[in-house]
Amino acid sequence: MTTILAHFPLPNIREKQKNVLAEIESAIKSGYRHIFLEAPTGFGKTPVAIALARYLGSSHICTSTKDLQTQYRRDFPFVVEVKGRGNFPCLVKEDMGLDENCDYGPCIKDDSYDCIYKTRLMDYRVEGEGTMHEIVKLDSFAERKYVEKMRSKSKLVELEWRPCHYFHQKWVGARSSHTVYNYRYFLSDVFYAGTAQKRNLLVLDEAHQL
Repeated sequence: MTTILAHFPLPNIREKQKNVLAEIESAIKSGYRHIFLEAPTGFGKTPVAIALARYLGSSHICTSTKDLQTQYRRDFPFVVEVKGRGNFPCLVKEDMGLDENCDYGPCIKDDSYDCIYKTRLMDYRVEGEGTMHEIVKLDSFAERKYVEKMRSKSKLVELEWRPCHYFHQKWVGARSSHTVYNYRYFLSDVFYAGTAQKRNLLVLDEAHQL
């Protein structure tokens, strides 16, 4: 197994970051399962967390705000960002000429509603799993099935099929090795709902705000 320093995601590492990572690696090898890192603003805690995530192979990363989520995704593209329903337009409502997000979708009001845009976890496959070039894609065979289903249902109006924005990013996140959430979504829609995929690491960024 390579050392944790080999997984540092930036070309240059500060001496304090190097020392902290060495201590974390030693703690893990000694059997510690819960590690707290308290460091000042500007220390560079995010790349330290990413180094640990890559070292262990898979991770759930939780942040206090959506902006921090986006920052993780921007700086480290192999980390997949997952957000709640309210951040995405409902495609069914769009077909009706309505501008409403997925919080107001018919599938929320009626569990039995068969949404033609809703994909399933099993529809997704992973390429380059565990690497910085990992990609999660909707399987082409599954996509064809959804397109054919839409054509059979919409006889009068020709609609273009595309996956529900919310469920698509949710399943991509579930299949990915590294996923970043905000606390509110992770606790309500992932953890307590029992849909979290098992990972080797849970990072609680800005944990003092919990």
